[in-house]
Amino acid sequence: MAKDRTVSTEAVSRALGHRTTRTTELYYGRIRPQSSFAEFDQAFAALVMCVSK
Repeated sequence: MAKDRTVSTEAVSRALGHRTTRTTELYYGRIRPQSSFAEFDQAFAALVMCVSK
């Protein structure tokens, strides 16, 4: 649920007490499509804002 709310893998990993983010990714790192698209939208919206200035 944290990943769906854009919490970084690093933050989730620390909260769960994992030594590395690899452990977190193996068990909890599944990205749901809607989360992926939201992240892309956010990244490209920022790019568009920079180019349009």
